[in-house]
Amino acid sequence: MVRVALAGYATKTNRKRLKNAIYGGSKLLYAQVLKEDRDIALVSSDYRLMNFNTSLLKTKTTTNTQGVQAFTAKKGRSVTTVGTTEEILGAGVSAEKFTAQSLPSAGALMKENDMPSLFD
Repeated sequence: MVRVALAGYATKTNRKRLKNAIYGGSKLLYAQVLKEDRDIALVSSDYRLMNFNTSLLKTKTTTNTQGVQAFTAKKGRSVTTVGTTEEILGAGVSAEKFTAQSLPSAGALMKENDMPSLFD
């Protein structure tokens, strides 16, 4: 995860600055322009959910920065879904047990009763 100020991309010839704008070491999964801090939820391939506020991400000064690790490293784990807890769990479900106070975080394992039913 990385947070870069949009001012870092402003140039007279944007082509040069945007050429290497994203770190090439890993695949970009999600990008969003943030005007204010908000909560973002990540789901891993082993059904762990982590919700965190973007205020935990320090703003980087370079546009080709690598970023920080959000999930703690587990062999074979990858982020499969990015969104809000409401989009992932459904409206009215408490995200408290999934909320991270610092990064990286292991997240919390989603149980069957946490996941929305396809038939609701």
